[in-house]
Amino acid sequence: RGYSFPPEVDAWYSALLRGAGMQLIRHSWHMDMRLDAAPQIPEWPAGITLRVVDANMDKRPIFAVRRTAFQDQFGHVDRPFEEEYAEWLHRWNDIFVPELWFLAMDGDTIAAVCLCKTSHNGEEDRGWVSSLGVLREYRRKGIGEALLLTAFETFYKMGKKRVGLGVDASSLTGAATLYKRVGMQIAKQFDL
Repeated sequence: RGYSFPPEVDAWYSALLRGAGMQLIRHSWHMDMRLDAAPQIPEWPAGITLRVVDANMDKRPIFAVRRTAFQDQFGHVDRPFEEEYAEWLHRWNDIFVPELWFLAMDGDTIAAVCLCKTSHNGEEDRGWVSSLGVLREYRRKGIGEALLLTAFETFYKMGKKRVGLGVDASSLTGAATLYKRVGMQIAKQFDL
């Protein structure tokens, strides 16, 4: 068993994988949106507030919410918390910008996270939403949309011309539907 994510336009590589007995099972997308004008203002559900991460705070609670929210992701495998946390933290070491990490708070509880990067694959004009995760009990209330629009607004104020993210096209959470609703479009498709 193996997974591969060739772009849909890579006919040679796709044919090679089919020839090796692999079958297409789903798609993922890179979605993109131009930031030519100020994005719409986020509307926060009653009782939910926005918090920007403090650079010195313990990131374990943030990771715990992200980890829990992504349990619904295709191919999720539980790993020991500290092992996965250390690996996750290491990936962010050189690119962590606290003012691009947004938390949706229900009192002292983190209901959702939106963790962004200043660029993706060297494209300095494009901000990147790396993780948007909402805990199950807080889904379908507008929190994910409010976080996303907050990220768009921040990137716009930074002078970014575009914003992008990656998503499982068949996400059980309906993430792709949310992204389309706020104006994002599919830029690339990858086949799994």
